[in-house]
Amino acid sequence: MRCPACAATNPDSAAWCGQCYTSLRPPADERTAPAEERAPAAAPATPQAPRPPVGVGTTDTLTTPGFRRRGDELEWACPTCGTYSSIDVLTCDVCGTGFAERFGAPAPAAAPNWQTATALSAVAPGAGHLAVGRYGSGFARLLLFTGWLLGGTLLAGAGGGRPLLSAGPLLLGALVVWAASLVDLQRARRGEAELLTGRPLLWLVVGVVVLTMLGIFATVATVPRPAAGP
Repeated sequence: MRCPACAATNPDSAAWCGQCYTSLRPPADERTAPAEERAPAAAPATPQAPRPPVGVGTTDTLTTPGFRRRGDELEWACPTCGTYSSIDVLTCDVCGTGFAERFGAPAPAAAPNWQTATALSAVAPGAGHLAVGRYGSGFARLLLFTGWLLGGTLLAGAGGGRPLLSAGPLLLGALVVWAASLVDLQRARRGEAELLTGRPLLWLVVGVVVLTMLGIFATVATVPRPAAGP
């Protein structure tokens, strides 16, 4: 049936117009009264001009994603390049993508390459986690390992009384991050929870920082002071 308000085509069983939401049901008195008792509807005092069909003179009146109406023509959006084409055109004029691909199943995500991730983690802890999509854990491990390794190397080469007191905790922390990253990658591959994450990682950071500060104080205290002049 056609909507009396907007002239849109609707199924015969529809109760409301799918375009303008006008009720398609007859008045209550007409639905309940017998046919012979129904009085003819009185003609309106002044004729009303019918509304124009939905979409006429408008740019986009559809709410369905990927489709729009321009004038009397319905258009679909290419899922690849986003170009709109007429609904009668089955392939995109720009990239050649078919209209049927709009309703195809999404491509499955590529499986992580765990061997490559393990090799990357052996070189730079955290890089393997980044390779398999674990970005938060990967960046944290990479930053801690790089910072602690560089800091420990600089403190060990600075000399002084006991450089290992200050450099040792940093180098040890970098070693723990390196070993735990390799173990955690294998656990993630088996679907198990990682070990160096959350509170364990926080306590490792706190322990390394505290031990490093104590080592720096001890190193400074053991530096021989120049003898006072006569």
